[in-house]
Amino acid sequence: MLNSSGGVDLATAVNGVTIGVVEHDCLSGSAVTVKLLTAPGTFEVMASGAITAGAVCFGAANGKLSPTSVSSNTASFRAIEAATADGDPIEVMPLLPGN
Repeated sequence: MLNSSGGVDLATAVNGVTIGVVEHDCLSGSAVTVKLLTAPGTFEVMASGAITAGAVCFGAANGKLSPTSVSSNTASFRAIEAATADGDPIEVMPLLPGN
């Protein structure tokens, strides 16, 4: 999510409007590349735990995705592949409003 300084903060399960996905792990304060949700193609993200292929996922703690919905979350994704554990990288497709 964008912060008040024009930088990027990790969206969590309880705050923020998701604008995209950071394409690579990075250190706090370093420059990042953000793939916007409106960009074509799929996204590689980190799972917060087990996720089945085809499940709808939502933002969770530490910028990861979870199959558990939180009412304040604004973005959702469909898992293209399964995750078996916390930290597993998986491919997802964004579900934009109206899709």
